[in-house]
Amino acid sequence: MRIINKVSAAIAAMLLTAATFGDLQARNEVLPDDSISVSLITCLPGNQVYELEGHTALRIKRGDNDLAVNYGIFDFDSPNFIYRFVKGETDYMVAAYPFEYFMADYMRHGRRVVEQHLGLTQPQAHRLSELLSENLQPENRTYRYNYVKDNCATRPLAMLEAAIGDTLSFTAPDHTADWTFRNAMRQYHANYPWYQFGIDLALGSGIDYKLSTREKSFAPEMLLALMSTATLRDSTGNQVPLVNSTETLWEGEPSG
Repeated sequence: MRIINKVSAAIAAMLLTAATFGDLQARNEVLPDDSISVSLITCLPGNQVYELEGHTALRIKRGDNDLAVNYGIFDFDSPNFIYRFVKGETDYMVAAYPFEYFMADYMRHGRRVVEQHLGLTQPQAHRLSELLSENLQPENRTYRYNYVKDNCATRPLAMLEAAIGDTLSFTAPDHTADWTFRNAMRQYHANYPWYQFGIDLALGSGIDYKLSTREKSFAPEMLLALMSTATLRDSTGNQVPLVNSTETLWEGEPSG
């Protein structure tokens, strides 16, 4: 997850949301033959507690427009943030802004960034653009974050499936066969036992059931692995890969 913890920065992000994504939508109307490309961006884990599973964003490109759509905007300085964070009592926001700003942030923090180019049809890409534009409206852009059910990874996945009009199929890694939310998080939080202890207290026994493959996507780093296996039905009814290609945009630092 990514943070904007200054009021002025949050306001700037919201202004960028209106300006940049609005321009992209205008181009949709003016240049109907101009193609849209969509990528899933994964930032590998960092050292802050809100970075331990990584971060996910969408990248939307059309012509000169190159935008990050980020569902991970929050205020770390708000009262009792960590406690409310793990309990799912924190409000997050979505913002769209130039992708170069998104990349600069993760490069500055030494985080590895991976891009998965998605093989959406143009009608699907246009539908996603429309859904994101609606989601970015002031009355829609704030949502109640839930640590495992509704976060910066599950939101982009839900938007992709809404645009596709179908549910993606995944193959989970063998080592996750017996994952529950709790033991999955313990792997990511191995060096932060005090943090996991707080999660254990805050979330109780409701995180101890065996996860479906889809539920494992709550962790951005795991969503990266799942997306590499993702398939969708094409116009003939055959299952085809969703990801066309994968590239590392920034290698990151060894400690990132």
